[in-house]
Amino acid sequence: MIKLIKDANVKARVLMVEGSPCLAIVIDGQFEHVFHYKSRESHYLRVMNINTIENIFSGGHFFFFEDQLVDYRTFDYRGHIHNDDSVNELSEIIGAEDLKAATTYGGHVSPLFASTRQHGKTGVFLGGEWDNFDMTIKELGEGGEFTNRLIYKWSPFSSSVQASFEVERLICLNGMVAQSPLAVFNVPLINDWQENLNIATSQVKVRLNELLSKRFSDMTHSRASVDALFKASDLVSDAASIDDQDGTVRCANISRIITPKVSRIDMSKDTENALRQLEGHISQFDLFNVLTEVSTHIDMADDGRLSIQNQINRLVFDDVMAKSTVRGAVPLSSDSSPSRAFFGEN
Repeated sequence: MIKLIKDANVKARVLMVEGSPCLAIVIDGQFEHVFHYKSRESHYLRVMNINTIENIFSGGHFFFFEDQLVDYRTFDYRGHIHNDDSVNELSEIIGAEDLKAATTYGGHVSPLFASTRQHGKTGVFLGGEWDNFDMTIKELGEGGEFTNRLIYKWSPFSSSVQASFEVERLICLNGMVAQSPLAVFNVPLINDWQENLNIATSQVKVRLNELLSKRFSDMTHSRASVDALFKASDLVSDAASIDDQDGTVRCANISRIITPKVSRIDMSKDTENALRQLEGHISQFDLFNVLTEVSTHIDMADDGRLSIQNQINRLVFDDVMAKSTVRGAVPLSSDSSPSRAFFGEN
């Protein structure tokens, strides 16, 4: 069920949850939502009285999916709001889905992609897979087959649809969510918006395939910088959740492989700049494969997964590192291989 309530009547109260005060609101006498005690909304309880809080939310607009609050705007919002017909059309044509069901055993969405598809931390995906297309990188041999998925996201409070891309290497199902401005764009919802989405799709598919094909090919021949390897090693060593013993072992193996074969020194600003110029012992594509392996196959918190994905995007889309890296005498690691599927397994 999808429901958009406009100009809502809101009642607020304080609810104690595990000993912590949380803000609870009732919208139009139909839906109650309790904000997490660490949320901005519950923080209002420390600086405002309950009547002031009610006035902020009353007259606001609230969007629900399956009785769960997904998004809202307060009384002073003056931006775009879709009407009910548009909301229903967007949900039917583009999609709306509870990702908690989609990521359970046998589900069709991996935790990696679920963590970036969801709206905030609600577990609800307002969007869908619009198109997918294959890509082959010949330098990678059997491991060079990829599939790219074009994802469209919508919001009841936006006059545009956001497009982004998911990249998945088929030999290992390692994944990347492209977040660079080169691969994320908005498509205005104007007349014949479905046709406009199809036109945008046909144009961007060619551009993205060319961009990624060239970049992945270049990455197989370019070394990762020492700076990038140190940062990746830090992210990987802290990635696995405490309960994931296999993941902890896997991350330890990966950290050992990617840690630069030089002494770690004080990371001052000047040192960090210098380390960006130094060549590491594995290729940029090795590092890409390592980081996508961890973010795809290791049980971890969404925040940690996002941090690793940010590092992957910097590696792929920021070619400054590739242009400025100094060729040194560091031997290529025996672990380096463009066709390798996994690094963390013994």
